[in-house]
Amino acid sequence: MNTGRGIFTGRRRQKAGFSMAELLIVVAILTILGAIVGVSSVSMYRNMKQTQLDKTAETIFHAAQDRLSEIYAYGREETIEDGILVDSVPDAATKKVMYISSATTDKNAYTAIMGNDTVSAEILNNFWVIEYQASSCRVLNVVYSDKTSEGLGSFGGGINAAPSLSDMVADLKLHNFTSRKNKYGWFGDATLTDLQANNKKVGNTSVDVEVINEENLYAHVRVSVGWEDNLTQSEVSQFLEHQKVVITLKDADDTSLLAPSKDFEISGKDLLAKGTINSDSDGFYNAKSSADPDAGDGFTADQYLTDRYLTASWDMLLDSLSADAFTGSNSKKTFEGYSTGITSGSNFYFIAKLVSDDGSTPEVSDYDIDNSKFASYSPSTGKAYIEYGRHLQNAGMAQLADLNAVQ
Repeated sequence: MNTGRGIFTGRRRQKAGFSMAELLIVVAILTILGAIVGVSSVSMYRNMKQTQLDKTAETIFHAAQDRLSEIYAYGREETIEDGILVDSVPDAATKKVMYISSATTDKNAYTAIMGNDTVSAEILNNFWVIEYQASSCRVLNVVYSDKTSEGLGSFGGGINAAPSLSDMVADLKLHNFTSRKNKYGWFGDATLTDLQANNKKVGNTSVDVEVINEENLYAHVRVSVGWEDNLTQSEVSQFLEHQKVVITLKDADDTSLLAPSKDFEISGKDLLAKGTINSDSDGFYNAKSSADPDAGDGFTADQYLTDRYLTASWDMLLDSLSADAFTGSNSKKTFEGYSTGITSGSNFYFIAKLVSDDGSTPEVSDYDIDNSKFASYSPSTGKAYIEYGRHLQNAGMAQLADLNAVQ
C-alpha cells in the first residue's frame, strides 16, 4: 500500500568532510603564510628600530656640537682635552681627535660636553660614544645603542641585539659602521674630512635670533664670526668664503620644513656689506655690518680688522599690517615667501645657524619660537589672543573654526 511517504532505503546519508590530505595541505599553506608575515614583521621592526637608533645618535651629535660651540666661543677648549685619543687616526695627538663614552664619567670632557642636561637621562644612561676634535670643538661621529634589546610592546624582544660598549668603541676607532645594522645607531663623518692640524681659536663667534611679534612679525638676526690671526681685508674675504648663515623655518608641532621646504643660505662674504644683505624683494631690511659702517651704526672703519671679528645684523619680515602679507604680494614683501607655509595661527621655529665648509669655525646656532598670526592661539579653546592691529586683522581674515578673538 502506498502511504505517500518516501521510500526508506535503510541507509543513512553520509556527510561530506575534509580528508586528512586536505587538512595537511591547509595547515601547510597557513604555516607558509604565517612565516611570510612573521619575516615581514620582523624585518619591518628591525628597520624601525635601526631608524630610531640612528636618529638618537643624530640627536646626541647636534646636542654635543651645541655644547662644544659654547666651549669654543668662550675659549675653554682645555676642559675637553682629557678625552681618550683615537689612536687609529694619523697624528691623533696633534690633531686632538678624542672620544668620550657613557663609561668615561671620570673625564672632565664628559662633564663639559654631556653635563647640564645636554641630553635626556634616558639617553645618557644607555650606551653611547662621541668622537670629537678638541682643537676645533667639532663633533666627528656618534654611535648609540640601548643597553638592552627592546621590542615593540610584547613583540620583537631579542630581535635587535644590544652590542657591548667596547664593540662600539672598536667600530668607531676603525670608522667602519657598516656592521651596525640591528646593533647600534650612527651619525657623523666616517671620512674625517678637513681635520685641523692645530688650534684655530675663534673668538666672539655667535648667532642670536629674536622674533618680534607686534604690528610687524619679523626676526632680528645677529651674527658674529671671528678669527685668530691678524688678517687683511682680502684675507678676511677669503676666510668668509667658507662661512655661511643658514636660515630655516619649521612648524612647531611636527618640526617639518615649511614651504618652500628648503633652507635659505647667506654667504659669509655677504656679511661684509649691508647692501648685499638688504633685499626688499626677499624681506631683508635694516642690515648693518661692522665692515660697512655708517654714522649711527656704532662701528668705525676697519674696526673689525683690529677686533678680529665681524658683526652683522638684519631684520627678516614675516608678516605685516597689510592685506595678503603672507603671500608676499604687498609692497613690503615677506622673507622669500617662507611664511606662505605657516598654518594659520600655528607656532613656528625660526632658526639661524652659522656653519663652515672647512671646519675653520665651530657650528653655532640659535632659534626663537612664536605664533604666526596672533599674540598666541589655543586650538583647544579656539581663542586667538590679540595685542596689535595686525593680530586683529589676521583674526578677521583667518579661516579658523570657532575662532574667538581675545584682547
